[in-house]
Amino acid sequence: MGGNGGEEKKKEEETERKRSRKKKKKKKKEKRWLSWWQWEWPTIEARGVDIRPYVESDLKRAAAKVIDKAKELCAANSVSDAIFEVVEGDARNVLCDAVEKFSADVLVVGSHGYGAIKRVVLGSVSDYCAHHADCTVMIVKKPKHKH
Repeated sequence: MGGNGGEEKKKEEETERKRSRKKKKKKKKEKRWLSWWQWEWPTIEARGVDIRPYVESDLKRAAAKVIDKAKELCAANSVSDAIFEVVEGDARNVLCDAVEKFSADVLVVGSHGYGAIKRVVLGSVSDYCAHHADCTVMIVKKPKHKH
């Protein structure tokens, strides 16, 4: 009879592990759409006119368009639980910080498809994120259009 109790205990432990795994799977991860913008203020004056309010207004309008397009894409693909956010700052830092802040499992970034020389000069957000983000990074290239 003593051997039977050990088997029952193992079965109970295995059942509990399965329940625990199911609970973890049921926990739904949020989908977050993050857009960012960065503006380096010019060091020269524009004849005494402060252009910052105009530039900020344009940047906010552009960000709103991006978010509207993201909402359209989500709606078209039956994604109803996405969270949208606009953050100011360097894209590399904003994205890697967001990965950490939200404990992201995956970061999806687009690629401009610059050549090697432009990438060296301009830097690559996707390359930076691939090397510094603490999660899987999926880099999506723009599809080539056939003429």
